[in-house]
Amino acid sequence: MSIVSRNVRGIRALHTSGIQRNMLSWWKSRKNEKPEEKPRETSEIMKEIEENGDISNENNGGNGNTVNQLKLKLVPENFIGEELKGKKKIDSAILNSIPFNRWMSKSKVSSETELDNIISESIANTNKDQTLDQSFSSIEDKFNFTKLLQSKTGYMIPDLEITLFQTPLEFKQYYVKEILSGKFGRYKDSEPNAIHLTTESYHSPNINVIPDVPGSVQKKQTNKIIHEVHMLDAEQNKQSLKQLESSDVR
Repeated sequence: MSIVSRNVRGIRALHTSGIQRNMLSWWKSRKNEKPEEKPRETSEIMKEIEENGDISNENNGGNGNTVNQLKLKLVPENFIGEELKGKKKIDSAILNSIPFNRWMSKSKVSSETELDNIISESIANTNKDQTLDQSFSSIEDKFNFTKLLQSKTGYMIPDLEITLFQTPLEFKQYYVKEILSGKFGRYKDSEPNAIHLTTESYHSPNINVIPDVPGSVQKKQTNKIIHEVHMLDAEQNKQSLKQLESSDVR
């Protein structure tokens, strides 16, 4: 026989019961639920922000009060995309900070005296024993000479001429004929091979080369032709009106 002391309190058992599914609990749960937000058009939201500075809860099932949580601040972080002007400034700053190797002079040779001085300096820095009409002693000397010549004169020399020329004198003759004469200044990418022919280039009597017409002269002549066309159209319209008037009178 077991004896239990009266001082020992009884242990209360814990138990749970299922959720009561009744009308009262359903209304209580519906009351605690947040209203479902209906999706809205982006254009409508942006228009409301621009006009009022906030977004109302009127169309989202609320009572029309302002929803502070959805208020969009007009700060750069809230805008989509990039500012084109700002991006160009950043790209320009990065481009200007790159150390490019500018080996050609910005100033262009403009006289034969200046060209002679540049050729003399290029020969002295390449090979002191080299003369103006003497062939280059090595390909290395020729390369160094042409590089100095191009960098100081500010003009590039085509690879074909660099390959064919064997003396500094030939380079000088090229500069005098093609650059100092002004022929290089007439170069246009739109023309095939930038060909500029003159009558002096051909000795045959049956060849006649028409010289290039400057753009200003072409524009002036075009405007003159257009003006004459307009005058002829106006005169023709005037004659047509007279014929119509005379026919109506009859």
